[in-house]
Amino acid sequence: MYPHRIRLRGPWNADGKKVQMPGPWPDPGPVRIARAFGYPGRIDDFERVWLVAENLHRPASVVLNGNILGDADEWNVTSLLRPRNLLEIEMPTAPTAGPLWEEVVLEVRCSAYLKNVRVMGTQLLGEILGECSGPLEVYAMIDGRHAGYQMFPGVDGVQAFAVELAETGRSLRVDLVNISSVWFRVERTL
Repeated sequence: MYPHRIRLRGPWNADGKKVQMPGPWPDPGPVRIARAFGYPGRIDDFERVWLVAENLHRPASVVLNGNILGDADEWNVTSLLRPRNLLEIEMPTAPTAGPLWEEVVLEVRCSAYLKNVRVMGTQLLGEILGECSGPLEVYAMIDGRHAGYQMFPGVDGVQAFAVELAETGRSLRVDLVNISSVWFRVERTL
């Protein structure tokens, strides 16, 4: 099932001390924290590994194996991974309240995935990002019943979609399907 998430909770290293993250930071001053991790197993040709930092306190510098990743919340790091990896995060100041981030995870995704999925009125809106030369299908289910469908001949970059929903309810599940395999799933409470 995609995405497959690998949480990088701990132990993190902060100036020689082991710390569990996410969690509050004890000092309002500068933050320098690092986490070593291994390669996330066998990655197939159609899979990509993303580093995702959920609600990372800003400003922050995120560095993987000496590569500065830039100012975003998620990065395709497939080509940067080694058998052993070092993730470093630096901040000029820690937040005065709350954690440095909610989660930092490696996320194994297929080469195409869903983003910005939302319901507005009777429409399911979102985007397919990535690449796939074959057909992709978006299936929407509300409260376990089929509620909408759209097919795409392929994608290269960003493909917006708008699916008219036949149902209303409390729970939404959206699957991005390639042939008979679910490449990405989003589940939400409405």
